[in-house]
Amino acid sequence: MIVINDRYAIKSDERQWILCKAVKVSKRNPDGWDGFKYYTSLAALCESLRRILMRTSDYKSFADLTKNLVGINKLLEKKLRTPI
Repeated sequence: MIVINDRYAIKSDERQWILCKAVKVSKRNPDGWDGFKYYTSLAALCESLRRILMRTSDYKSFADLTKNLVGINKLLEKKLRTPI
């Protein structure tokens, strides 16, 4: 599992990539994450997550949105970077 922030994480199984949201720990969700969107490619998941993070970010102008997008892109790049 890749934890993106305190609200979202990414996990997978043999068939799909799963975008998870944080939930209360329970018998159903012992790890505190619940899958709510499913994708066949990591690229599609990342694009969807980028859009979700943009829509839920704090902004008052187009400049704020642009600044937020730069921060979101850096966050995703950092979290998904794999060492060679």
